[in-house]
Parts: sequence; C-alpha cells; structure tokens
Amino acid sequence: IREWLASDADSRDIHDPSLDDDISCDPSGCIGRLADGSLVAYTLAPDAFEDDCRNAALIVAMHDPPLDCAAMVVGRADLRARGALALRRTDSGFEIVSARPSNFDRPWAPAPPPKAQPGKAAPSPDATPRPEDLDADQ
Repeated sequence: IREWLASDADSRDIHDPSLDDDISCDPSGCIGRLADGSLVAYTLAPDAFEDDCRNAALIVAMHDPPLDCAAMVVGRADLRARGALALRRTDSGFEIVSARPSNFDRPWAPAPPPKAQPGKAAPSPDATPRPEDLDADQ
C-alpha cells in the first residue's frame, strides 16, 4: 500500500482510515466505488459473479466469468498475457495499458506463444530423424 500511495503522490499513511472509504469486502471479494459512482469488483469466488456482473463496471477476477457478464472483466488470462495493467476510465469504458510490450519476454514471465492466424497452417514440427533411428547404410 505504501508503494501505491507513493506512486500516486498521496501523502497518507498506510493506516489512514480514509483508505477504506467506499470499499467493502466479504469472503467472496471486494467492491469499491469510483469517483463517478460506478463500481469496481475484485472477485475471489465464482459465486460473486452474479451480483458483480450485474452491478460493476469492471471486475478483476481469477475465475472465468459467465458468458453473459455485462461488466468488463480483467482475468487471469489477461494478466498472464499482458503482465501488470494500468486501467484508466474513459468516456467509452476503460483504457488498458500493458506494462509489458507484446513481444517482451522475461524468464519469470515468459511471453505467451503467438496465436495461430486464421486460415494459416501451424508450422510443422521438425521432421529430421534422430541419429539413433538411422541405419548405418542409409
């Protein structure tokens, strides 16, 4: 919390009670209110999706949401593929900026393999025979 406050040039102490304003949590997750009154949910359990999908503008979750979820969902796959994300509220929703460029690879966070392009065949595996499979007279 200290690092987040410092990065926002927020001089509050990590124990400041105002940090809990407009945030409530239960065992299924947490929900907070943005300045415009819309809700952001951090969903810890799948049973929270019913309310969160109906009421929140944005959900951060480690479980897959239902297909009919009305909220924008940032999930495990997004975080794996893109690394840390910065989200900014815009007139049309949320702008997402990835901390990791799409072609950047780190040993502790490898870039995901490229997705196959529709209509293009996947590259064929190496067809070179192993040396032990070759006869001496071949």
